[in-house]
Amino acid sequence: MRGPSAGEDALEFAAKAVRAKSANVADKDGVPLFKWADIDDARLCMSKGACNRNAALLLATCYALPMKVDHYNDAHPGQEPIQVPFDLSEDIEDLKIANGLEEAA
Repeated sequence: MRGPSAGEDALEFAAKAVRAKSANVADKDGVPLFKWADIDDARLCMSKGACNRNAALLLATCYALPMKVDHYNDAHPGQEPIQVPFDLSEDIEDLKIANGLEEAA
């Protein structure tokens, strides 16, 4: 992955950064084989596979977080409960606007 360009601060770069390589796993004779592709040149099937694995990881994290919150809250009934917002749509939109990827409505 390249670093920030001149005049671009690290936080702006990090918010716009896209991983340069994506991994795909193939099974060859029962042994997993990892193939790497440049995201700009990757075949559609490799990009779809990488995106689907990222979505599955995100789903697992989104499932685990409320389980942890519920468990903590149940174990500590005398304390103020932890409340975590799970709709991140506005946060994502704000980051896109802040980084010049979209304009404010």
